[in-house]
Amino acid sequence: MLQNTFDRKELIGFSRKQFRNYDTRTVSNSELEESLTDGWTVAKKNKRSTRLSRPKKKPDLLESRVWALFYRMGFPVLSGEGGAELAITPSDSKSPRNQLDVVAVDDEIGLHVECKCREQPKRDPRFQEKLAKHATNRRGFGNRPVRRILDV
Repeated sequence: MLQNTFDRKELIGFSRKQFRNYDTRTVSNSELEESLTDGWTVAKKNKRSTRLSRPKKKPDLLESRVWALFYRMGFPVLSGEGGAELAITPSDSKSPRNQLDVVAVDDEIGLHVECKCREQPKRDPRFQEKLAKHATNRRGFGNRPVRRILDV
């Protein structure tokens, strides 16, 4: 069973966040100095609070762009914030779950994308292990009819 998936009508606010290439947050003026040292910049200063922004990190930006692509393509069911979770053994309620970065499902197709990106290019010694995990997810995700993936 797939968890943390929603109808696209429920994701309008989340989609606005995904379409931007920067993150925002609002903090009280007393917390401003601490946030500025963490890389945030002032977007708007209010009387009691300040809106901050900063560019998304490369891995987060890639995931946002993939999710936004599926949203624009019109998929009726998409993963929410933090991706979706897939039970390894759907018949067992205590089964461990795998996190799927981006999930898009309609009546005929179900897609899940594992987004891998680094801030700086370098070889990943655990790439084969990550690829094997993706293959396990693929079996659990792809061997069931779309309706059973969503458990509807």
